[in-house]
Amino acid sequence: MNQFNYYEILGISPLANQDDIQKAYRFLAKQYHPDVNQSENATAIMQKINEAYQVLSNPKTRQLYDMQHKAYIYKQLEILRLLRYKKTHSNSNHQKTYSKTYRCDFYVKTKKR
Repeated sequence: MNQFNYYEILGISPLANQDDIQKAYRFLAKQYHPDVNQSENATAIMQKINEAYQVLSNPKTRQLYDMQHKAYIYKQLEILRLLRYKKTHSNSNHQKTYSKTYRCDFYVKTKKR
């Protein structure tokens, strides 16, 4: 899956309807079409716009994209959370204290009475 956010490429909200998607596509196509825009990267930008429109204009591919994009976002957030945890718990003394406390808490919670 491409890591592009198609909603950001078209400049619309994820809650946008089909009319909003089409209006945004037409506006950007007029602005970045290689015949109108003479910049070197106009064709690359137009390819991204076309790809985003093809995915978001079809309800089935849009639903699949939304599910995959959410999974990608959650995966990235989990990686960031783990990196932050690793940075905050990098002190070796703190790790020993944390592991001892965790073992004691686990023992108390699982101990049969």
